[in-house]
Amino acid sequence: MIRWQGKTIDFDIDTITVDELREIKRKYKFTGRQFIEGLQDIDPDAFTCLYWVVMRRGGDTGLVLGDDISFPLIEFASAWAEAQEEPEPDPTRDGSRPGTATLQPSGSSPRM
Repeated sequence: MIRWQGKTIDFDIDTITVDELREIKRKYKFTGRQFIEGLQDIDPDAFTCLYWVVMRRGGDTGLVLGDDISFPLIEFASAWAEAQEEPEPDPTRDGSRPGTATLQPSGSSPRM
């Protein structure tokens, strides 16, 4: 989750799609590895690509990847860094370990 300009956008770099990476490669010639390394180096082109993906995931589907995209790079990089430091949410609804059930009161069935 990235908090950006008062909005929380659900995005995890692990969910970047083939189509998104292809567009990044087409426009900026980054391989997946170069893109990730560029983020680590705070490369402006890599962050432009990340910004494009995140904003599209946040609902701005008309945004076109290119040099016309302008945003405060350091502020966005800071928001990205903060999002990377957040603990991952518990994958279970009730906090039980995956594959185990928690008995519910009132005779209801256990959640699986």
